[in-house]
Parts: sequence; C-alpha cells; structure tokens
Amino acid sequence: MAPSSATSASEPSVADGEALFGIATTRECERMAAALGLLDGAPLEFEAAHDIANGGTICALPALLAFGLLRHQQEVGFSLPKGYYQMDCIFLLLALLALARVSSLEQLRYQPPGEWGKLIGMDRIPEVRTLRHKIGLLADSPERTARWAACLAQAWMGRDESQSIGTLLIDGHTRVYHGALAELPRRYISRERLCLRATTDYWVNALDGAPLFCVTKPIDPGLQQTLEHDIVPRLLMELPGQPSDEQLSAQPHLHRFTLVFDREGYSPLPSHHPSRAASGAKSGATSPSAKTVHGQHQTHRLPSREQPRAVSAGETPAPRRRQELRAGTL
Repeated sequence: MAPSSATSASEPSVADGEALFGIATTRECERMAAALGLLDGAPLEFEAAHDIANGGTICALPALLAFGLLRHQQEVGFSLPKGYYQMDCIFLLLALLALARVSSLEQLRYQPPGEWGKLIGMDRIPEVRTLRHKIGLLADSPERTARWAACLAQAWMGRDESQSIGTLLIDGHTRVYHGALAELPRRYISRERLCLRATTDYWVNALDGAPLFCVTKPIDPGLQQTLEHDIVPRLLMELPGQPSDEQLSAQPHLHRFTLVFDREGYSPLPSHHPSRAASGAKSGATSPSAKTVHGQHQTHRLPSREQPRAVSAGETPAPRRRQELRAGTL
C-alpha cells in the first residue's frame, strides 16, 4: 500500500474531475508511457481512502488470491498486448464486480470509475469498450479457458487434506440467456414460470461446499448423461486420493468416491456399468437412493421427514378414511 493520508468521499471526486486526460486519470506519466509503448502494465498501488462505494469487496482479496485468482495465467497462455492495464488488473476487477453483484459490463457506465479504480490499485477502471476488448482477447480460446479452470480445480482438490473430497455434491442450475447472438433451445424456468432460452450449469462441489468445477450444457442431455460422459470420467482422471485397483480388489466395500445428487440423476444402471462401478451414488431424500459398492448396486429409500402417527384401536387409518369420504360412505 502506498504511503498516503486517507481521503474523504469528496476529495477524490474533486481530483478525478480535474484530471488532465479524463475522469480519474490521475497517473498521467504512466498513461503517457503506455501510450508510447514504453510501459507494459502499470503497477497496482493501493492507497488509504474513506467512503469508497463497494469498498467491502476488497476484504475478499486475500481469499481470492489464496484460491488462485492470479495463478496459472502464464502456464495456460493468457496474454495481453502492451498497455496501461495489466492482466492481473482485469482478473481482479472481474472478481470484484461479481462480488458486488454487477450483472453486466454495461452497468459500469453508471458507476464511479475512480472509486472502482482504488479497489483494484489503479487510478480508474477501463472504459467499458476497452474492458470488453481485453476480455475478448482473454476468452478468444475456449480450450485455453478450460485449461485454466482445470488447473484451478486440480489445485482446489489437491489442497483438501480431509476426507470431504471423497464425497462430492452435484447440482444443476439453469442460467437464462438474455442475448441475441445464439439461438439456444427454450426450457421451462420455474422461478419465471416461462419457457426461456437458457443453459444448464452442473456444479461439482466438495462436501464442505467448496466448488471444484462446472460443466456447462447449452443443450441439456440431463444429469444422467452428464454424469456418465462428463463428470465421472473427469473425476476418475483428476480427483486425488483415489484407492488403487489392488485396494478395490482387496476391499469389496470400497469405492473411489461418492456422488450425492437429486432424483434427476437416479438410474437403476446395471452393476457392471463403469460409472456405477467406480463410484457410490446417493440421490435426494424425495426419491429412492442408489449406492454402488464395488460393482454391487443397491437401492434403498431414505427415511421421510414425516413421522408415522399411532392409530388407536377402532380408528380408521387416514388414507382409508379419505377414500371413504370421497366415496360418500362416511
């Protein structure tokens, strides 16, 4: 953090309005050097300040760095041409925008650029047009983005030293698409009670809720097919701490990992099916639950939340009483 006295809410606004190159462009020398091609990214400098909008998001900066927000970028091939804003600045800005619930880049046109710049260690954030251009350069290769996500997922799975990594929670979420660049199929959105264009994200989380990776399906084949073709093969290759084949042969009740999901993924597959033989599976409480123990498929129903009520002598059971009421015999 640069040594400077803390400023109030009005002082930055006055300084940002008097900047030479535009609103909040207070680092003129570095901007001039970047314009001449003499600077490859201005350094991040955090200064003390008061009354900064969305300032609480910076409290998450240590956690974001610990989870690898600025890691593995050079390994997978992310790069930007020479300019004033370096790549770390763009990644940090996108993370803070997500924490502040800024749903689109267009909303940044109505945000104070100088205050957001102080949160990322710059004088101001890029213009929306510049930010979109840089994001387009970083996301122009889906394979490179997938490699970066895979590196982060392996790091997250490898750092968990407890047994919770052997039990994984899988849940699907529908994400509505509001753009016009793709003709996605329509599906029923329960919260909107409408059929809208959307994609389905299947999140794979550890038992403690830590996210591992996400599988996006523009055309959703269902949780069963996603488990079989996308999630289970990836877990077999990347999940650490799996027992060896010798251990599985020596212990009949041992499996590589356990998957917990809702009733959408339940399927009475045969015991020799690879996705069932490799893992245990438990479905939600509202449907039968399946568990595979080294090739032996077992199905059982989880206990219901409703407790049975004792029926006294001579009293008609409730289901029968309702039937007689409908028939008019009571």
